[in-house]
Amino acid sequence: MKVFFESIDVARRLGVSTDRVRQLADAGELPPAARTARGVRLFDADDVARLLRERVVRGVGAIGPWALSDTTGGAKRETI
Repeated sequence: MKVFFESIDVARRLGVSTDRVRQLADAGELPPAARTARGVRLFDADDVARLLRERVVRGVGAIGPWALSDTTGGAKRETI
């Protein structure tokens, strides 16, 4: 079963707004999100972890040491 994060969970890990998460997805830094029946964007946990690593390497940050080590905390487990 894959693990997915809603936009709010991604925003918290990146330390940005949910609008910024949408902008990152629109810019191709995150692959296109799956959507729930309610239309909520779901981002694959592996893609979020990759983006966090890239942002840390580039020096644009992720907040807290947990950002990379905990890729499933608060995640929604859904199959799509």
